[in-house]
Amino acid sequence: MNLAVKYLLDSHIVYWFRIGDERLSADIQQIIQDTGNPIYYSVVTPWELSIKVAKGKLALSDEFFTSLPNIGFDCVPINEVHVEIVRNLPKYHNDPFDRMLIAQAKAEQLTLITADKELAAYPIKTLLVGA
Repeated sequence: MNLAVKYLLDSHIVYWFRIGDERLSADIQQIIQDTGNPIYYSVVTPWELSIKVAKGKLALSDEFFTSLPNIGFDCVPINEVHVEIVRNLPKYHNDPFDRMLIAQAKAEQLTLITADKELAAYPIKTLLVGA
C-alpha cells in the first residue's frame, strides 16, 4: 500500500513554480522539487493559462506548456468520474477550472496545492500557500 502524498498543483502554482515566484515558500518549493513526491497538474492548467495568454493577461513561451512533463510532472486527464463529481459539487466556487481541479483531487485522492482559500471549503485535502 502506497501511503505517499500525491499532489495536484493549482494553475497559479504551476505558473509561480515555473517563473520562480517568491510567493512559493521554500517548503512548498521543496515539496514540488522532491522527486519522491508524485506531482500532478491537470489538463485544464495549460488550457486555463492559454486563455490568459490569449487575453493578454500573461506572456508565456510555447516551451512553458511543453516542458511540464519534462520537469517530472504528470498530467491528469479529464474523465467521466471527474465530470460527475463537478456536477455534484456544492456551489462554493464558480470558476470552472477550479471546480475541475477539485473534482480531480477528490477522485484521484490528491492534495491540492493552492493559494485559493475558498477551495479548502470542499471535501478534499488542500495545502494552502501563504496560509
